[in-house]
Amino acid sequence: MKILICMNKNELKPIGGPVGYLYNLSYGLSMIGDKQVHFLNENKVITESNFLSKIKKIVPHRLKYKLWLIKTVNKIINNDGKVANIDFNDYDAIHFHSTADLYKNRKLLKDFKGRIILTSHTPEAPYLEWADLLNENSIPNSEKKIKQLKNIDIYAFKRCTDIIFPCKEAMDPYIHTFEYFRDNYKKLIQKITFLPTGIKRPDVITKAVIPFKKDKDNFIVCYVGRHNSIKGYDILLNAAKKIQNIDKKIKFVIAGKEGPLYHDEKLKNWKEMGWTNNPLGIEAESDLFVLPNRETYFDLALIEAMSVPSVILASYTGGNKYLKKFDSDAINFFESENIDDLVNKILLIKKKGITDNLREKNLEMYNKNFTPEIFAKNYIEKITKIIKDTNK
Repeated sequence: MKILICMNKNELKPIGGPVGYLYNLSYGLSMIGDKQVHFLNENKVITESNFLSKIKKIVPHRLKYKLWLIKTVNKIINNDGKVANIDFNDYDAIHFHSTADLYKNRKLLKDFKGRIILTSHTPEAPYLEWADLLNENSIPNSEKKIKQLKNIDIYAFKRCTDIIFPCKEAMDPYIHTFEYFRDNYKKLIQKITFLPTGIKRPDVITKAVIPFKKDKDNFIVCYVGRHNSIKGYDILLNAAKKIQNIDKKIKFVIAGKEGPLYHDEKLKNWKEMGWTNNPLGIEAESDLFVLPNRETYFDLALIEAMSVPSVILASYTGGNKYLKKFDSDAINFFESENIDDLVNKILLIKKKGITDNLREKNLEMYNKNFTPEIFAKNYIEKITKIIKDTNK
């Protein structure tokens, strides 16, 4: 059995999204000594960095980003359908980690006789993530580009022979936001395999210096992530506004680059730390980690918080729901978009108190279910079954 993951191996990093997912999978595969799974290994990393470096010194940051966005979207839409310099028929299965990558290699797939596997990763239909960026940045002809990107998503879900979701609940955002997926659910479900994600826990977590920590009576709630609507940043912000009138000792420490949503500078119980390369250090110094998403795929941040270990409060959405089955009082849920429920759950968790024993429950859950070795073993098992089913 020989499997190709269609991503350049030297692009992998311990961050979110496909790059982080595959970083953890690659680490797990190396730990179990697997030789069956391969990555694209060109020496030259295929990114937009060369393009960005050329314009970095001659245009303002905002314009630079807009130019990158236009170039990237046009590259997806207008490619010739043959990107990877490789013979796919050397492999039993090709695994793509975005609809755009599958579409970009459509000509190479024309005569491919193996399994075409898709994992899409996004917490909404993939084209909607691009739509948000195009609209936020007032890109010309956005409507036409968005329609083309939607058609690329449809093509990818039609063309693939198999789809991997981390769990059944992770399909929720696609049912909610992707008309093609919803309308063709009965047909698509025949293609779907479920594979929970795992992550590598750092050997050492360096505790961060965070605001509000000097007062030992403060109860610190942290959020790490993008400041946008799908991630529920505004939901948490509105909860903080209510809480400041109820309990002055509850404070919010927020990491991640601001935009397109921004905090209220008048809010006294809220501090932005900006982008960080030590999110787990912030979580380690906080009392409660909150994941307020409107829609959730299967958030690596939640598994990372579990490994810290942190006590967690998450919206009852998508992949978050999967963790309900573990019936742990170290993972709490609130009704999605219900600000009052979020406020009440934070107050209740503070009242009950955070103990080391409570935190350790999440570390135990992580060790039993979400390590990279477990992830890699499950991956090999699932892909083997997919390929064997082909050969029946």
